[in-house]
Amino acid sequence: YTYTAGQILSIGHNPLNDQTAWFPEVTVNHRIIPGLSYLESVWYSLYTSGGPYDNMTLGLVASMYPPIAAVLAVFFVYLLISSFGKKEWAIIAASLLAFAPIFIYKLAAGEHEVQPYTFFALAFFFSMFGLLLKTREMKFASLASLGFFAIALTTNSYLLAIIGVLIYVV
Repeated sequence: YTYTAGQILSIGHNPLNDQTAWFPEVTVNHRIIPGLSYLESVWYSLYTSGGPYDNMTLGLVASMYPPIAAVLAVFFVYLLISSFGKKEWAIIAASLLAFAPIFIYKLAAGEHEVQPYTFFALAFFFSMFGLLLKTREMKFASLASLGFFAIALTTNSYLLAIIGVLIYVV
C-alpha cells in the first residue's frame, strides 16, 4: 500500500504505466488514490528531512497515521452524536466504536490501507455537516466542504458521504 508513495519519493511522480503489470494486462495505474500517497510522501520527507529513500522508513512513517486517524475518528463520532443528543450517548457510541474488534484491526499501526484515513475523513465530514445543520454557521460549512474534498481526493468512499447527505435530505 505504500508503493505509490515510494514512487513519488524515488521517481518524483506516479508514472502512467510503470510496467509492473502481468500478462495479459498491459498497463497498471497507481494514480487511483493520489491524496494519501502524497500525504505519506510529505510525512516521509518531513521525517527524514529530505534524506534518501528507504522503503522500511516509509513503512514506519506510514504506520504512524492509522492510530492517529482512529483517535480522531472516535472523537468526531463523539462530536457528531453529542451535537444532536446527550453527551452520555455520545460517550457510549464513541466507546463502542473505539473497542469494536474490526475497528481495532483496521486501524492498528502497521496497516497501510486507505480505510484508516477513510474512517477519519467520513467521521470529520459527517460531524462538521451535523454541526452545520445545528448551528448554521459558515465555518462549519467550510469545514464540511473541506472534509468532503478530503474524502473525494484521497479515498474511493466519496459515495458514502454523498449517499449519507442525500438520505438525510430526503
